[in-house]
Amino acid sequence: MLEADADGEQVRLEPQSDSRAVVVLASGDLDYETASVLDAALARAAEVADAVVVDLSAVDFADSTILHILTRARTRAEAGSRMLFLAGPLNDTLERLFEVTGLGDAFLFSPDRESALAAVPRKWQ
Repeated sequence: MLEADADGEQVRLEPQSDSRAVVVLASGDLDYETASVLDAALARAAEVADAVVVDLSAVDFADSTILHILTRARTRAEAGSRMLFLAGPLNDTLERLFEVTGLGDAFLFSPDRESALAAVPRKWQ
C-alpha cells in the first residue's frame, strides 16, 4: 500500500490481489490544496493496474478542481485501454458537483467499492 498525506488528508493506493485493479481511497477534503496528491496517486495507479477504482465514499468536500483531476485520470485510462470507476456512496456535495457540471455521464459510477471491483475482469478468467 502506498500512502500520501497532504494537510492531514490521506490518499491511499490499495492493490487488489484477486484482480487487475488498484483502489485509490480518498478521504477528507478534495480541493486545490490536495489535488496534486490525488493526481499523483491516480497516475501511479494507472501505471500498475488495468483498472482503477476511485473510492470517494470517505470524501467530505470536493470542489471543481477535483473534476479536472478525475477527467485527466479518465483520459489516461482511456489512452491506455484501462478502466476507471468512481465508487461511492457519494455525499450530497459530490453528487451535486457532478450533476451541476454535467459530468455525471462522463464516468463509470458504482454504488460502492465492492460493486466496482466486481466489474473488473479477474486475472485468471
